[in-house]
This record gives sequence, C-alpha cells and structure tokens, in this order.
Amino acid sequence: MKISSSQARWDASGVGIPAWRYMVLYISGTVGGVANPLIAFALGDDTPADVPVTPSGSSLFIPCPDGGWIELALPTAEDFATKAYADLQLVLAKAYADAKDLIQKAYTDAREAAILAAVEAGYVGFDDLGIDNLLQDATIEGSHLVTEADQAGEFAFNTQAAINTNDTSSFGHGEDGTPILANTVATYYDVEFDSEITSKSRFVLEVHSVLDNGWIPPEQAFVPSLLASLGSQIVTATSGPHYRRKGMQLSRVTTGLVRVYFFYNCAASSTLTSTSAYVDVTWAQVIAAVDGFDRWRVRKIG
Repeated sequence: MKISSSQARWDASGVGIPAWRYMVLYISGTVGGVANPLIAFALGDDTPADVPVTPSGSSLFIPCPDGGWIELALPTAEDFATKAYADLQLVLAKAYADAKDLIQKAYTDAREAAILAAVEAGYVGFDDLGIDNLLQDATIEGSHLVTEADQAGEFAFNTQAAINTNDTSSFGHGEDGTPILANTVATYYDVEFDSEITSKSRFVLEVHSVLDNGWIPPEQAFVPSLLASLGSQIVTATSGPHYRRKGMQLSRVTTGLVRVYFFYNCAASSTLTSTSAYVDVTWAQVIAAVDGFDRWRVRKIG
C-alpha cells in the first residue's frame, strides 16, 4: 500500500524560498488531539546538502517518488493466520492451566471433605471410604487435614556463628539445620520461614543426635554420659531461694517469626536417683559428647 499524489509545487516570490535541507509530510488538521501530526520526513538532497534558495519568479518542484510518498507493507492473510493461530494457542494454554488448577483444587477440597465427614461419622478404616492409598496415613487436627507431605514441614534456623550473640536477622533454611554454639550466657535467635505463618501453623524445635543422626525435640533429648537434659526447665539454685532456667526453648515473638532461646546451660543430675542435686552442664559439653547433640532447627507444619 502506498500514499502518492501529483508533484508538489511552490512558486517563489519576494525574497524567494530560503535554502532548506528537510521536507516533512503531515496531516493538515487534528488527529487524536494532535494538531497537524507529522507522518514522515525526508532529505531534499541525499548528499546530504542544503537545497539552494529558489529565487523570486521561479518554482520549486518536488516530484512524487514512484513508490509514493509513503509505502506500507501490510501483513498478508498468511501473516494474520499465523498470528491468530499463535494467539489462540496462548489462550488455550492459559485456559487449560486455569482449568487444571480449578479441577485440582475442587478434587482436593472434595477429598478432604470426604475424609473429615468419614472421621466425624466414626469410620476407622480409610479403605472403606473408597479413598486412594496416598491418604491412608493422613491425620485430622481440629478441622484441618494433615497429610504426610504436611507433616514433613518446612525447616529453618538462624545462621549466627558467633557465640553469646543474640540475632534477629540471619535466617537460614533447609533440613541440615545449624550448629549448636558453645554459648556461656543466655542467647536467643529469631527464625523466619519462606511460607506464610497462619493460625494453623505448628512449630517443633529439633536437635540433631551425634549418636545416630536422628532429629528429636529437646524435651526428648537426654545425654546419658552427662546425665543432662536439653529441654527447658527451672531448677532451684544450690544456695538461697533462687531459681534458674536451663536448656533450650522455642517461642512466638512477632508476626512471621519464631525465637529459639538457649539458656545459660543445661541441667544434669549428679546421679540417677530422684534426690540428687542438679549440676551445670555447658553447651560445649553437650556438643562434644559422643552421645550428645550438635545441631538444631525449627520445623514448621502447616
């Protein structure tokens, strides 16, 4: 497609037509709120050089090129068909993805509702409900279905490496946890998770066993060689009516974070008898013991 006309002509008078280098093509009028919008421009002499003055009494002629003032390459029917096909595929792909998400959500919601209804009705065996084996190990907590994937949870910790240093911003993530430090004063560490913390979220503080590489809560962690417990507890001081907090403990402190406290040291009994006095066991001793614990992490469930 091209835009063409007869040759352009200007008749010079007075002082003549001044020398010029560029000519422009514009629409005489207003288009889309723009007055006399420019369409194109070109050199009068492609050297480039100025076109000399046109003296009075002479005329300036600019012939229309054979290809027109402007030549437009319009898309062909094949071009339109190709673009339309590509656009259609994109629309279909998005629609398929959206529909798949909706179907998956509807299926999951219906399956969870069926399990909850069955539990409330007093069923014991999942096989009787016609539910696939993947959910046979699911449990119910309140009105929330907790599957094995939920129970695996998300793991996070604090990466502070200096002893006796409270930390509220050095966040780490992963199952490997972080080393228990040989702190000699009460210290705390904030922990942040990648996923959102909701009202249904549960947290489990866990420590790593040097003996068998297992992870257990500190309330279950006992070091036989030291007769020491890692769980948080209050013990009576050996002199005076004073009490001391020992071990480690987890707490919610602010929206989106949990805090892990390592108190001054751990409490141990001098013997296994119920009447024995407690003795202090340092974190350095817990870490170094052959049956001790050397790492910690927080598991978030839900």
